[in-house]
Amino acid sequence: MRFKDVATLCERLSKTDSRNDKIRLISDFVGNLDSKNLRRACRMIIGRPFPKSCQKKTNVSKKSLLNALEGIIETEKYDEYYDKYGDFGEVIRRLFLESEEKQSTLKPEENSPEAIQDFLDR
Repeated sequence: MRFKDVATLCERLSKTDSRNDKIRLISDFVGNLDSKNLRRACRMIIGRPFPKSCQKKTNVSKKSLLNALEGIIETEKYDEYYDKYGDFGEVIRRLFLESEEKQSTLKPEENSPEAIQDFLDR
């Protein structure tokens, strides 16, 4: 996963009004992520892609992101995991790992999640 790709997606989401269009954009993007990048990407997509000092938002709800992920991962345990972990990114990561064990058809991309996190922490 390249930061440029995440940033481009977030810009497109911020300019998209249709919830269904947002779900399609997110589904297309996260379908190519591995478990290491999924958590960070989800956090960025739900509105944390920009530095804290910036007022920009993607206007994507957790529900929209979860709907987009339903075609890629099994989300039946979402409520159970959210009650247990209380962190959306962690819940998605765990659901993805469980789904990844069941199907190995997703293609991991070369990535640098640390570089993305370093940029966001500035």
